[in-house]
Parts: sequence; structure tokens; C-alpha cells
Amino acid sequence: DTFIDFRSATGSIGNITGTGVSGVIIYNTFQGGHFTKVIGKKPEIGMVLEMIDEPLSEDMKHLVKSKVCRTAGSRKVYGIYGGTDKDGYDICIGLGASAVLVNGKVDVGDLLEADGLGFAHKQESHLVKDSTLGKATKSNESGINLIGCLVYSG
Repeated sequence: DTFIDFRSATGSIGNITGTGVSGVIIYNTFQGGHFTKVIGKKPEIGMVLEMIDEPLSEDMKHLVKSKVCRTAGSRKVYGIYGGTDKDGYDICIGLGASAVLVNGKVDVGDLLEADGLGFAHKQESHLVKDSTLGKATKSNESGINLIGCLVYSG
């Protein structure tokens, strides 16, 4: 059963459904995000963001300020840049299904972390760490490309 269907001019963009099994409610496609204030040059959609230690905004809309991640394996990884909303707020995707720009060879199921250039790359360890951004849901043979990612970082 579909309880709520979120629609845009192009059709359904998400919904809240149930499976008929007691207590099973599904949010499609699940994505958790935060408002952030990106400092510096505006990133491309899918670039990796990291937190910076600066005072919060007075209106409390930006609980964390961020920048394009320039630290390989950063523990300050905050999520993936998702664009700017109609009110001018930058959006950081920190949880759920998203797309991320990856650099280099990645296989489905690989854990991802920041590469230090603003992109994600394959994490060497198979253990989720404080620097883990998420898990790849699509492969990348080489170069910089946008792939699917299950985001764990924020």
C-alpha cells in the first residue's frame, strides 16, 4: 500500500509504503541530509564534504559548516554535496542512498572514503571506520564518475 506519494512535474520522486506485514513502513528513496554552509568554491554535485571547526550560524540552520574534503581518509567527513535549495541553503547528504563522485577503480560493495581531492575512492580496509563515507552500489573502472552509494557518514 502507498500511503504518501511525493511528486514533481516529472512524476513520482519518492513515497511512503507498507508491505502488509505488521510494522513494516518503507521510505523510498531514503535519504537523510543536513543544511550546511559550504566555505570556499561551490562543489560539484556528488563531491565529498568535511566538517570545519567554525562557529554555528546565528539562525541555527547551519549546525555544521563544511568544505570540499581535501584530506585523504578524513575523520571529519560529513557527507556528499547534494546541491543548494531554493532558499540558498547548501545540502549535505549524510545518510541513505545517494550518488557520489568516485576517483579510480571501485567495485560494488567496496567501502568508500575521501581521496583528498574532493572525491571518494576505495577504502583499503573492509571495516567501517570513522573515516568511512559509505558503500558503493555500482562499479567504476577508472577515472572520475558519479556512482550509487549507501551513505553512512552523517
